[in-house]
Amino acid sequence: MSTLIDFILHIDDHLINIVNTFGSSTYLILFAIIFIET
Repeated sequence: MSTLIDFILHIDDHLINIVNTFGSSTYLILFAIIFIET
């Protein structure tokens, strides 16, 4: 649970790691997150 809260509160730091890891697939991941939330 604390990991999820840390991820939400520090999304800007984690987003850099996501972009470095997944490259251009990041757009698909972000779209999926936004689509699921709505």
